[in-house]
Amino acid sequence: MTARNVAGGLLLSIRPPETVAGSLPGHRRRCRARLPSPYTSDDLNWTDENSRVSQEYADESLRDVELTTTEVENWDSYDTVFIGYPIWWGIAAWPADGFVEANDFTGKTVIPFCTSASSGLGQSGELLAGLAGTGNWLEGERFRSRVSQEDVSEWVDSLGLSVQ
Repeated sequence: MTARNVAGGLLLSIRPPETVAGSLPGHRRRCRARLPSPYTSDDLNWTDENSRVSQEYADESLRDVELTTTEVENWDSYDTVFIGYPIWWGIAAWPADGFVEANDFTGKTVIPFCTSASSGLGQSGELLAGLAGTGNWLEGERFRSRVSQEDVSEWVDSLGLSVQ
């Protein structure tokens, strides 16, 4: 696979996106989708049925999380995009949906990756690809919450990306 430009579409604030971005060859741009009302530690407490994520999980109508921006500068110039997200209840964290739905992935290779303390990648990449409707979505990778730079670099190297 050859990458002329590589974009790391980074969603939410999780450690591996920064680690992945540091392992990418060539020109790269980090894009972090921002939430008008970011999730707090209490919001993310999935063991509390009254927490924000638990309420959103229980009521899908609450999952349409508005993002302050979904735009990536020079989006059309990128042919490879990495999208990182945490896994929530076996799927990509729902704020990722808004970013994917708002961007056109036509002609782009998309490589999803996620973090989770216990869940696997599951169908998260496939579900995001379905929302996007376009792009060549590759099988992604799941990283444990405290992944090492070495592990991430090995994975990125295994993708065979080279810069033109």
